[in-house]
Amino acid sequence: MSIDTTTRFFLLCGEGRLLGCVTTAQISAIDEGQWDQRKVAETMEPCSPDYIVAPETDTLEALTKMQRPGRSPLLVVSRGQLVGMLSLRDLLELFALKLELGEGRRQVAVQPQAG
Repeated sequence: MSIDTTTRFFLLCGEGRLLGCVTTAQISAIDEGQWDQRKVAETMEPCSPDYIVAPETDTLEALTKMQRPGRSPLLVVSRGQLVGMLSLRDLLELFALKLELGEGRRQVAVQPQAG
């Protein structure tokens, strides 16, 4: 399933496993009079691998995947189970923390030692 950034989507899980995704665009395409007759399983589609990463995926790889249009957030899936979601904001906060910690270490390293 392809999801753009302007469409809200909902994840469907059963017994801890990621079953698929449904977007508001898919729901709005169904005649409102049929909403109570339509099952979610009839509307959902498998989530595209383009939107899925494993927990051990490198952060730069995840960021590269997100740079393609409409690829944020990413679904973090392990052995078919949804274990989290990773947004661009999450990655930016991680990079900011790494920069902050790195700056702190560099400042300590360049301070003259008392003799």
